[in-house]
Amino acid sequence: MGRATRSLQKLLRASEDRVAAWLGVTPAQRVVIVRGMVEPRSGSAMGYWLQLGIATLLATLGLALDSTAVVIGAMLIAPLMKPIVELSMGLGTGSAPLTLRAGARTAWSVGLVVLGAALITKTLPFHEPTRELLARTAPSLIDLFVAAACALAAGYATMCSASDVASTAAGTSIGISLVPPLCTAGYGLATGDNVMASGAALLFTANITGILGVASLAFVVAGFGQVDVGEEEKALDDASRQGVAVYLGRRWSRHAASRLGFSARLVLPLALFAAIYLPLRRAVGDMAQRAEVRREVGAILADDSRRVVQSSLDITAKEVVVRAIVVGDADAALDTERLLRERLAELGVASPKVSVWAVPDASEVSSLADRLGAIPIPAPVRPPEEVSRELADRLGSAVRDAWPAGSAGELIATWVDFGDTTRIRVVHLGAPLGDTGRALLARAVSTTEALVVDEEALQPVTAAATDALAWLGPALRLADRVAMTQGVRLCVTVPAPPPRDRRGRVVGAPEDPALTTTRAVVERELGSRARVEVAVGPELVATPTRGACAPAGPPAPDGAAAPTPAPAP
Repeated sequence: MGRATRSLQKLLRASEDRVAAWLGVTPAQRVVIVRGMVEPRSGSAMGYWLQLGIATLLATLGLALDSTAVVIGAMLIAPLMKPIVELSMGLGTGSAPLTLRAGARTAWSVGLVVLGAALITKTLPFHEPTRELLARTAPSLIDLFVAAACALAAGYATMCSASDVASTAAGTSIGISLVPPLCTAGYGLATGDNVMASGAALLFTANITGILGVASLAFVVAGFGQVDVGEEEKALDDASRQGVAVYLGRRWSRHAASRLGFSARLVLPLALFAAIYLPLRRAVGDMAQRAEVRREVGAILADDSRRVVQSSLDITAKEVVVRAIVVGDADAALDTERLLRERLAELGVASPKVSVWAVPDASEVSSLADRLGAIPIPAPVRPPEEVSRELADRLGSAVRDAWPAGSAGELIATWVDFGDTTRIRVVHLGAPLGDTGRALLARAVSTTEALVVDEEALQPVTAAATDALAWLGPALRLADRVAMTQGVRLCVTVPAPPPRDRRGRVVGAPEDPALTTTRAVVERELGSRARVEVAVGPELVATPTRGACAPAGPPAPDGAAAPTPAPAP
């Protein structure tokens, strides 16, 4: 049995030597390569972290600005491939010091890149998801195969130090895309987009899994496992050159006869693969579904009976958007839109965005060809989302410019609803404009388009203590409206309860039961609400304001009511 084992080992070593020779790697070169990785270079850490910081900054800005060139530049600068390849070499050769040191540097790098990207994102004045960001949120098993191919190139560039492989190393840096997915994950964490963060983290995990698995196997097949790592690790005995990871690795090596066991080398790659297998498999299913959506939508739009002359289909991980132009009337557009929605629902697409326009004849199509996403839909078909948003922004800006702030109170928000008649809804503080004021505002906003202005005036509700029940209903309704209005708070005052003696008995005349009930309802319904402050005052008052409520001041003596706190200016 021992002779058979030795024969098999000899055959494997011969095969490894042939592969190494085929790659142009001699046994002496293998020793030099392993020694260069096992022995940490003094002074290289600062340069590594500097490059990683610059790459993080460039990648985050490139992703946010949707600049492919900047993202590629970050890929070329990023040094993250180096510790991952060293970790692969540590697993391939069984070197515990190299494995732990490279693994620790990789883990620190991942955490710092994600944290740095999140901090940079927080400083940006905009947080719109760009194509570069969305492209790194939906990985699949195909990304794992891409990482495996790039790992082979990285291993080849590591084994061959000749200048003719410099382009291979650069191409590998671009293809494997390590830092941009981490920056995308940091961007998602900073903006609260968990789907983006998890998708990007999955893509990075797929990439590092492919590198570790394939590069480690490549180093083993090329015979790097034949290098006596125990001899190379002796140079690490100098305590001044040891970090914690190297120290622990040396202790492991002495305990385990200088090499990591075969099972120990498989733990990390297998654990990573197990973590990504099911999510990536689901991602492949999502890709198949998107392909089915494209086929079905294409078949519907290609039907000659519907006379579709222009169309577009955009599918991302979050939504499906279909736009089309048909020759015919509004009924033909509605019928095509209904059919598309029904078929997408059958395919499991939730809330698809479908917009179909109708044109009377084909002669008008040429003017639409270059503006498919910017043409309003003839009634009763709604205009496309981007056109509606642009028009709503224009009308909202016109309302803000024409708003009579001096007489009508502060304008809080505006909404635009499109239909047979365009309606502008305004929410403001103070008294209502009235019919005449709304008509004047509509004419000031647009003299060519029929507009209807609807208003919601948030004005104070005030009553004496004797009218508590009459005040309570309007005050609660005002509180509900304030709760649905961003940036507004409600300042509420109610009379203080009557003073009581030590035995809990009311001193003086008993309080009106209606006022007692009103106070209890206010404390129960409004006391714990966000953006509502309840204080003591001589009257019942509910005042909406954009600022903070003024302090109520010190309590009045002998149970008397304190002054009514007004909204802070």
